[in-house]
Amino acid sequence: ALDSLEQVPIERRTLILQTEKSEGGIRVSIIDNGEGIPPEDRERIFEPFYSTKGIGLGMGLSVCKTIITSHGGRIWAENNPSGGATISFELPAARL
Repeated sequence: ALDSLEQVPIERRTLILQTEKSEGGIRVSIIDNGEGIPPEDRERIFEPFYSTKGIGLGMGLSVCKTIITSHGGRIWAENNPSGGATISFELPAARL
């Protein structure tokens, strides 16, 4: 999210962290108003060593996916209708 905001003027940058209850768990979404994610990259961004940038190892979202799925959750990316992208993940909630 922070990388995609580099192309947006500082005074127009928006980054939102949203949490909500979902069916059987909790959902966390990171929403930005950056460039969005090209369709061909939307699934690949979770692969190890895949990067659309010239720097970095391309491990960040891959590590996130491994941790989240090992806890029974899921992670996904989608573009926002008004621009930018949202990365969301859901984790099961403990039953009390």
